[in-house]
Parts: sequence; structure tokens; C-alpha cells
Amino acid sequence: PPTPYESTQGFVLFLDYVRGLPPATRHCTVAFGLVNGETPVGGVKTLRLAETDYSEGTDTSECILSASRRYTHVPRAPNLSLMIEVQAPRGNRSTARLAPLGWTRFSLFDATKSLLTGRWRALLRAPPMQPDLLEADLCLLPGVGPLEVGFRLVDPPRVDYHAGFPVSMRQAYRYHPPPLQLNSFEHYYPGADGYEQAEESMSAANWAAAQAPTNGGGAPKQGAAAAAAAGFPALKKRGGGATTRAGAPAQKRHGLTALPEVGSRPGSSTPSSAYSGESRGSTPTEHDDGRSSASLSSGGRGATRHSHRVADRARQQQRQQQGQQHASSQVGVRVDRLKDAVDGPARVRVTLYQADGSFVVDEGREVQTFATEPTTMSYQLGILQYVQEHVFRPEELLADMVAIFEVLVRKKGREDLGDVVAAWSSLRFTWTNYEDDSVRILEGSHRLKMYYPPPAHEINEHEHERFGDAVLEVVLFDPDGGGVFSGGGGGRGRDGLLLHRTGTASTVRPDDLNLDVDREVWVEHYPAEPPSEPFLSGDGFDLYIDGARFLPDNVTISKVAGRLFDEDYAKVGPDINTNLELDSSIFDPVYAHRVEFREERFPPSSTLLLKVYTVDIHGKELCVVGYAALNLFFEAGSTIQPRNKTASDIALNEGAHQLQLRTGLPDTNKPLNCLCLTEHRIVPCASLLVRIKAAPKDDDGLCLKAADVARDDWQKRGLWAPRPKYSDGVYFSVSCRPNANEVLLFGALRKRTPVLVRNALSLIGDGREKLLKTEKSVASWIKTHLTRFTASTPADLDLTFIAKYRPQLGFKVAVDAVQGLPKAKFCGAVFCVSPPGYYFHKVVNNGADCEWDAVYSSHTVHPGSAQKNPVWLDGFQTIRRHVFKEHMAVVVEVLGMDFNAKVLLGEKKGKLPELVSFGWTALNVFSPDGYAYTDNFQLPLFQGRPPADVLRLLEEEHVLDVAWRLPVNREQRLDEGTSLFVRLVDGRHDLEFTAPSDDRPNRRYLPEDKLAKYRAVPASKPLGDLAPSATHRDAFLRLLGRHFCRQAGLFPDEQQADELIAAAVAEASGQADVRRQQQQDQQARGTPGSEGYEENEFAYYQ
Repeated sequence: PPTPYESTQGFVLFLDYVRGLPPATRHCTVAFGLVNGETPVGGVKTLRLAETDYSEGTDTSECILSASRRYTHVPRAPNLSLMIEVQAPRGNRSTARLAPLGWTRFSLFDATKSLLTGRWRALLRAPPMQPDLLEADLCLLPGVGPLEVGFRLVDPPRVDYHAGFPVSMRQAYRYHPPPLQLNSFEHYYPGADGYEQAEESMSAANWAAAQAPTNGGGAPKQGAAAAAAAGFPALKKRGGGATTRAGAPAQKRHGLTALPEVGSRPGSSTPSSAYSGESRGSTPTEHDDGRSSASLSSGGRGATRHSHRVADRARQQQRQQQGQQHASSQVGVRVDRLKDAVDGPARVRVTLYQADGSFVVDEGREVQTFATEPTTMSYQLGILQYVQEHVFRPEELLADMVAIFEVLVRKKGREDLGDVVAAWSSLRFTWTNYEDDSVRILEGSHRLKMYYPPPAHEINEHEHERFGDAVLEVVLFDPDGGGVFSGGGGGRGRDGLLLHRTGTASTVRPDDLNLDVDREVWVEHYPAEPPSEPFLSGDGFDLYIDGARFLPDNVTISKVAGRLFDEDYAKVGPDINTNLELDSSIFDPVYAHRVEFREERFPPSSTLLLKVYTVDIHGKELCVVGYAALNLFFEAGSTIQPRNKTASDIALNEGAHQLQLRTGLPDTNKPLNCLCLTEHRIVPCASLLVRIKAAPKDDDGLCLKAADVARDDWQKRGLWAPRPKYSDGVYFSVSCRPNANEVLLFGALRKRTPVLVRNALSLIGDGREKLLKTEKSVASWIKTHLTRFTASTPADLDLTFIAKYRPQLGFKVAVDAVQGLPKAKFCGAVFCVSPPGYYFHKVVNNGADCEWDAVYSSHTVHPGSAQKNPVWLDGFQTIRRHVFKEHMAVVVEVLGMDFNAKVLLGEKKGKLPELVSFGWTALNVFSPDGYAYTDNFQLPLFQGRPPADVLRLLEEEHVLDVAWRLPVNREQRLDEGTSLFVRLVDGRHDLEFTAPSDDRPNRRYLPEDKLAKYRAVPASKPLGDLAPSATHRDAFLRLLGRHFCRQAGLFPDEQQADELIAAAVAEASGQADVRRQQQQDQQARGTPGSEGYEENEFAYYQ
């Protein structure tokens, strides 16, 4: 119910976000205040400038505000409103004057004098602001594209809960448009009786709209008519007539016949169970293959893959023999997935309408409607999976029929109200084939944008408001045809079996992104011209180690150590060992360290080599974060580093430098230079800030030394230069230009809560650090823990822990190679994520119904790799939206294939290839604290196929805990010496792992006492030798790969498999040109049904 308002307690305003900003906007702010009619109440407050993030999906910018303000002693005035204006600097410079982008007005109280608490989002109107305009008339003003502001009004008892609410664009769907109302208590607010706070799945305004009275024909009234019927007066434009909600003149369009009550048939006064899952308006009917429509939503998915495909293939051949003359009067609809709408439970109702807005009925006059069973989000973020289908049998199939899809939810605490329409969409699903004047179904996969209710016959983007980014994926098919047709991409067959996805190279490259990052993240700066002032014998310089930036999450205390070397690694000058400022952040530590170099002569090839040490927060051991190198000199007037000790005419590389950290040391077999580390991976986002400054000289031309000058005079005499702010743009930063992945990481790293160095001691200490009382004792404790002992070599820091996993960006898997196969065969790998482990539960073990998920394969072999050590070129597969589950694993099976080349090429008849399992393995995806493992792994292979009981254990335990029990519990055992190479990376790290690497794989999954066997590489012939001499080698290997996918059950239907394999056979046997000409001739003749619509391709959206 509405909140009783007490003026002494007031309310709290939370300003959460702004989205829909122009894409070039870098900063924005919000000005806000209260007005009573046109009179200001209190002052106007303006937030500090906040940085925006670019949203690639919408091509707009968005900003998290995370601000709040409490108002007390605010009277319950009838016309008291909140005014909000969004502003941005002119020219996108943070120091420029602010310009208004848009404004809005929100009435604080409803007709019952209750505060309108809840989550609200308001579309902004074009400036200038008009305080005299009532909220009900805002729709008369032009909007500012999709620009909107999200805010919350909270009564004091719930402030603590809302203060801890994480503000995120992922939660934007929970904010609802303000209810349309008059600013007068003379009119009763129609939603007051059933009003609930906006935390629920529907706002009061949407609830009133969903229950709006109907017109004479039974259709819900739209726009102003619906508002008036519900108790709202029609909007009156000054000097004009009534308008719709969007402000456009009301237009006549088809009415939509009122839907039957959810769970009941037309004419029935007693609703059935809302979650019964039965097909309303029709009785279960049998398909040609014996399945009933009622069973398709559950048991139908458990039918065997083979029987479905045989039936589909038979129907397709029968239809082809009839010359496509028969136009089906049945419509098959499969509801696959609902994305970014509600968390559930929710179900989807599908109702068919004629072009005039009336119901589609069958021969028994039953309305053609169907509702799925309710489901909730499980392991994929924001996704509700249904994979439920129904066959409609309309009395007659007519042109321009429309299917209305509605998302039905139940309001929490008000289950007695039944189902509520939360979102809807529509699809015109029939079209006319003008060749034979038949009406056809728009077969294929469709992604439907969802809108706020009430539903309408046609979608008007200007009138109907999007339900966030919600999308419903559905498939339309002809039950009398060949099943669900794929457009050549990935998809699911009629039985819900996945289509395989082949790997691709990284889809994000540095050059693909127009880098426009904030100056606090990266400032582009480079020298105006090469240094030319000669560096002479007797000259010196000072080295400043200022600090580090954006170190990974697993660092604590840190230091920089280094030396100056010539090209032969001979040491020059003093050692470098920095201190650490206790009040700096461990992620952006400040070292403020200065070292004097006053040698008589410096080798021209001198290179500064630096190393960053830290104590790992997990193992509490000394580790190396990364390495950096910088040339000390240039050839005068150029940017070339001198290559030998005898070079003359050199210039000092003076200035401030931002150095990128990398993961390895230089190769000592090669001369040392500033490029010696480029062969190693970068440490994403991490960098060092250093400065080189020519040594000051005294009146005699000799270099000054700090020891000879009083400390108070250092800065005046040039012996100390304060550390500049990074955002001032003085550091040469071109070598640290962010790549596309780093831009994504910066967004997460900037949101980290800073941890001061002095507070980080407890993270790695044993308790005695609490006894440290002085700054000197703390510095000594830090120095001791960062000291490397000569008997040990610190390991590299694990790059898994740079930033926590984000389901929206996902993780990536590449199955690259298998080593040490017992037999020489063509082989491939099939893998999926467990849970749910769809492929292995449903296909391999022929188990009970399992939640659908994508399956991936590696089958494109390198022709030069060995038959016992094949290498696959499929690359990374991106897996998004999987929510964090500690024991989630990637399960991989390696399958070999026996084949007869002549049979494959069609030169003789024989058996199709058969697959033989070489074994399986598994790899955990996440660390216990929410990071995606990032490394190149070498995994052992277990004999046999992955059993169902082992897969269930893997959902609850770590892979290693399960794997080492296998030899005891079952006959399955390690296939010693056979291993699999897999790259697993966070979705933002693939650019650091662009190619497989077997030089330093992570072998923690291998038994330590058998590492020698796993290092051995058996010799065998190359895979290219499998191709007959008369065929094209690469094309024949592609043919084998397609047969592998077919036998593994990765194609949606036999038709697609036949087409792809026939094309591969023609290519391998040298007949590709003939086949290509035949296809062109067929396209020239035209195919029935090729005009009138464009068939959608299957598309995967993880």
C-alpha cells in the first residue's frame, strides 16, 4: 500500500543513473530541486561531474550517479514536484561551461496524499525548462532521444536497505515510468487501491494499463482513451485536441480483441490454474511422429534425436515430392529464451490474431492461445530458458496474421490478482507467396524486442516504450515441413539439440575501438621532437620512480627493484630499491623514489630494467607483478637506441615515461635493449611511472649531489622535482595505449575501493604487524617482507586475479591440441559448460531432460600437425552470461574417427564414419572468490566417456578432488601420457593469449610423479597424409571435420549436414566450380517462396 507520509521525517532521494546520452559525452551532472507549482522550495543542488561509460549495444553513453539527498519538513502540497535537469560540459571538456541536455518533472504525491516511493525512470524533455508545465503535459514537449534519468524515492524506514542497493545498468529494468496523473487532489488516483512499490515486477501505472477498460469491440483502449477510461483526463494540448501518451496525434488503427482471462477459455467464468502448463483453447493433438502438443513443453524434449530427425526428414521429402503445392494450415511456435526482462518466475503466452484484430480460432471455434510453463533464471544471467513449443491449428491460414507474445508474472504478495502482463511483443507471422497465391508461415528464428503493456496489434516505436533491453527469442516452423530450418549459423533442432559453434579469432581488436577513455585512466602524450642535446662524459642524471597504476586485485604491498645494464648485461651505477608511501593505495602505489646516477661515463646502449615485486594476497608469498624496460639514450635527433658501447653523439631520454608491465624477463642470449620484453604478454592495465631528469650542475659545471646540499635546498637546486599528477598529461604514454580489452578492464578497476598500504599489512601478516607503533617500524616490516632471498626465485603473479568475473563479458575457451594419442586417427573435441552439461547428460549418457545450453567443438585441424598430436585452429569460443558458480567446469571429450576415404568422396558405397572416444577431461572455470581462471592449461585425459554420476560430482566439487578418486571408484583411469592443451581466459584477456603456447603451460592438473610422461611427444605422420593423393589436402581435411560434426550430433538436421558435406566433397574432389555454377543457375531460376519476405538466420546470443 502507499506509504503514510510524515513531513517531519521527510524522504530520501537517490539519484542513480543517466542513460541515453550522446555517445561522445564524457562527463555529465544533474541539477535538481523541489517546486510547488512554479515556486521553488529550497535551493537547487548540482552534483559533481561524473564520468560516463560508452554502451556499445545502444551506441549511447551512460553514467552511474550514486548520489542521495534527504528532505525533511516537506509539506504535502498538491503540486509539489521534483525537477531534474541533466547537464554536460560544452565540447566534452570537463572544465567547460555546463549546457542543459534535458529536464523532467515528477509529482511527489498521489491522490491519496501518499508519497510515490519506488524506483522511477523518466524520459527527459528538450530544454528550456518550463516549471509552469504540469507533469501530465510533459508528453506535449519533444523528447531528447532515449535520454532518461533513474531515481528512487524512499521513506526513512527503508533507507538502510536502499543505501546498500548496488546501482547498475543491469538493474534499469526495475525502474518504471512515472504514473500519469493530475496534480490535483480533486481527482482520485485510479491505481491507489492496488498500488504497490516499484520494487515489484510491475509499477502501478503499468498495472492500471494492463487492466484498462476495453472499448465496445473488446479491445483495450490506447493512449489518451485508456487513460480517460481508467480515471485519467485526456491530455489537452494548448489550442489543440487530444494527444496520445507520446504526444503524437491519436491515429486510428486496428483494435485488439480482449484476451481471455489467463488460465481460462473464452466464456468460462472459472479460471484454471495459472501455472497448469496446459494449452488453452485447444486439446492435445498428435503430430505426425506421434508426439502430442501438450507433451512438447516438457516430455517432448526428451525424445531421441534420431526419431525427430527421421520424422522431419520424411516430412520434408514428402513435401518436396508434392512440389511445394500444399500450404500448411498449421503453425508451430517454439519459445526459446527470454533475455533481460524479469528474473522469474514468468511464463510466455502466445495468442494468434487476424489482421483485423480478432482472434484466430480453430474448427471448433477455440481461440488459438498457448502459455508456457513458468521458469526462473538459473545459471545464465538475465536469461529464462523455455524451449517449449506448441502447434496451432487455425481454421484457415490468412495473410498478415499476428502473434502476440506476452510475459506473464505474478505480483509478489498479491498472488490473488493472478497473472499480470509485464511485457509484450508482436510478430506478423504469415505472408503471401505471389507465385501460387498461397499463404506461408514466416519460418525461422526471430528476436523480438519487448515493450511495456498494454499490447497492441502493431508496434509503434514512437508510442510504445521499450521494456529495457528485453528480447524474446522464438522459432516459427511448419509442422508439415522439414522442421525448423537454420539459416546456416548456429541454432537448435526440433528436439532442442544444440548446433555446434565453431571458434573464431578474437572478435575484438585494438584497432576496432575508437579509444576515448577518461584522462584519469590514460592520457595520450608523446615528445614533440626527438632529443638532440648531446650527453657528454661527466654528465649525470636522476631517476625518479613515481609510482604504479592499476595493479591487479591480488597485490598488497609492493616495491620496484632494478638496475641499469649495457647491451651485454653488465651492471652500470647503483641498484634501485624503492620505498612505499603508507597512505597510498595498494592498486596505485606511490613510491616517490629518487636515485642519482653520477658515473664518469655511461654506455650508449644502456637500458633500464625494472621489476615490480608484491606479496600475493592469496599465497602470502613474494611474487613478481611484471617487468619494464626503458632505453637511457637516443642517437641525437632521432628515436633510435644506440646498439653498442662505442656510439657517439647521444642524447639523454629525458622526460616522464609511462612504462607497460610485461610478464617475462629478456632473453639473455640476445643483446639487451628497450624492446627486449615485447615477446612477453602484457600485464593488462598495469604500468610504471618514471622520470629521467638531467643532473643539475654547480657553477663549475660539475654535477650536484644530494649529499652535498642541505635537504631544504634540494628542490631549489634542482635535486628534487615533485611528482606530477597523471591527468596533467606529462608522461610519455604511447607504449601504454589501451587495447580493447583493457578499456573494458579499466571500467572494473576504477570501481575498486582503495586499500591503503598501512591497512593492507593485516591482509598478509600473522598478527604481529598490529604491534608496530611507528612509521619507521612499519617501513622496516614492509622492507623485510619484500626482500628476495637468494635461495628462492619468486614466481610470477597469477594474472587470473586482475579483475573479478563479469557474466556480461563472459569467459573464453580454446581447445588447441591433444598430445600423445595412442592411435593415429583424425580426431576432434566436443566441449560444453557443466552445469548444465547438456551435451554429456542428454547426448552421451542419453539421460533425462536437461536444461539446454550451447555446445562447442574444435575440429579444424592443422594439416602439418602430427596424427598423434593434432593441433586445432578453431580458436576461442566466447561463453557469456553464465553466472558465477564455484565448481562450474568446462568438460571436454576427444573423439577419433574411423573412415574410408572413397566412401566419403562418394566413389563407392559403405558405412559412414564412426566416432571412437579417446577420453575426456574437465577444467574448473572459476576461483572460489569469483575470478575466471586465465592461463594455458595442460590437462590429463581420462579413458572412456564422461559418466553422468561424475558430472554430477563435478557440480559440487573441484575437478582435482573428483579426478583423483576415479581410479579407485571405477575402471576409468588416467590415460598416462595423453594430455589436452586448453586456453581458458576471462573475456577481457584473450588479446594476451592470441596464440597457443606450450612453453610454460599450467600443469597443476597433471600428476606430479608422471610429468615426464606428459612432456614426451610421440612421433607420427602429419595429418595432411590422410588425404588421398588425388584430392585437395586442406579441402579433404575440412570434409573430415564436417563428418565429425555430423557424427557427433552437432548439426541441426540432416538437410544442412548433407548440403555442407556435399559442398566439401565437391571441393575436395576438384568439382567445386561445377557445383558453384549449378547453385548459381538454381538461384537464377528462382525458388518458390523466395520472394515476399527475408528469412531470418539462426543466431546465437550468449
